[in-house]
Amino acid sequence: MKEYIGIIGVVIGMAIVILALTYGYVKWAQRYAPALGHQKFRSGIGGALILFFVGQIAWLLRALWDVSFALGSITRIAVAVPSKLPEALMVVMPSAAALILGAVLLWEMGRKRKSYVLGEAIVLLWLMGPVAALLQGAYFHLHLATFSVVQLFGWAILWTAYLALSPRCALTYGTKRGMRIARSGRMF
Repeated sequence: MKEYIGIIGVVIGMAIVILALTYGYVKWAQRYAPALGHQKFRSGIGGALILFFVGQIAWLLRALWDVSFALGSITRIAVAVPSKLPEALMVVMPSAAALILGAVLLWEMGRKRKSYVLGEAIVLLWLMGPVAALLQGAYFHLHLATFSVVQLFGWAILWTAYLALSPRCALTYGTKRGMRIARSGRMF
C-alpha cells in the first residue's frame, strides 16, 4: 500500500488543480449572460456544460505536459540526429495542436454567446481528439488500441450530441433552435 501513496497523492493533486481551474473558468464564463432565456429551461454556463469544461481543462493540461516534456526531447534529437527531426515533430504536433485548439475552444465557449460557437466547438473537439489520433497513427503506420478508439470517439460523440441537442447550450449560445425554444417553450 505504501508504494501507492505517492500515486494517489499525485492523482488527488491533479484533481484539485483541474477542479480549481474549472471553478475559476466557470466563474469567468458566467460573467457573460446567455444569448437567450426561457423560464422553463435553464440557460447559461452550468449543469453538464461544466463537466464538459472539466474534461477540456484536463485535456488541455495533459497537452501542456506532453508538449513541455517533448520540447526537451526534440532539442536533443535535433542536435544528435537531425534526420529524425520530422518524426519527432510529428509526435509533438498533435499535442501542440490540441493545446492551441483547446485554448481557442475554451475562450470561445467562455466569452462569446453567438450561435456559431457550438459548431466551432464541435469541429475543434473532433480535430483535437479522433482526427489528430488517426492522422498520427496513419503517419507512423500504427493502429489505435480499442480502448483509445472508444475513449476518443466516445468523448467526441457524447459531447457532440450534448452540444447539438441540449436546450441549455441552444439558449446559452443563441442558436436557431434556441430561438425556437425561447419562443415556444418546447424542445422540438
